[in-house]
Amino acid sequence: RPNLMWGWKTLGPQNFARRLFDDYETMKANGLKGTDFDCVGNDWGVKGLNVYVNCRVALNPDRLDYDTIFDDYCRAGFGSAAAEAKEYFDAVERMNAEAALAAAKRGILVKDFHQVALTECYLDSMDVDRLDAILGRATAKATAADETDVVARLGLLKAAVGYGRCEKKLRQCASDESEEGKHRFRQAQRAYSAFVCKTAMEEPFAYVPTAICVYDPYMYTFK
Repeated sequence: RPNLMWGWKTLGPQNFARRLFDDYETMKANGLKGTDFDCVGNDWGVKGLNVYVNCRVALNPDRLDYDTIFDDYCRAGFGSAAAEAKEYFDAVERMNAEAALAAAKRGILVKDFHQVALTECYLDSMDVDRLDAILGRATAKATAADETDVVARLGLLKAAVGYGRCEKKLRQCASDESEEGKHRFRQAQRAYSAFVCKTAMEEPFAYVPTAICVYDPYMYTFK
């Protein structure tokens, strides 16, 4: 009964599907009989690929490899923008791997839900401008092909990147203890709150807003 679907303690884009697949298949090969995965919220924009792969690998009677499942996910879900979708998820995977390596080098262990240092590693590795650029190209393709369902799915991913952008802004302001710095930090918190309200209305399946109380250490920091 792993809690790993919590993933990174953040609302930004996450891709640990390949690692999940490999670990799952290794455990199956060594006698795993069943699992009880909890912590699966309606966070399809942030961790949708992880949830999908988790379901596919649970049985996998055809012994498909990860890349076959991943390719099918991108092709079926993103149509003419499948190549850009793969580029996006691959980029998120590399960023998450970089963050994990940085955390390991710092000796950070996940002991509770409020690991500010772990969040810092994640945010420092996250290049939101690059991810937005990829999704922009994907949306242009899907729009030109009149694939409204694909455009809608890309909107979920864009919302996840938007969360990451808000968090990075908070990260940048958090260390400045001057009065001006504290003012900028509070402004960033208010901007984050406004983004959450807007996204909850426009993209309700991108993420569960209530998880901010669990995930984001910068949103329950007061200055």
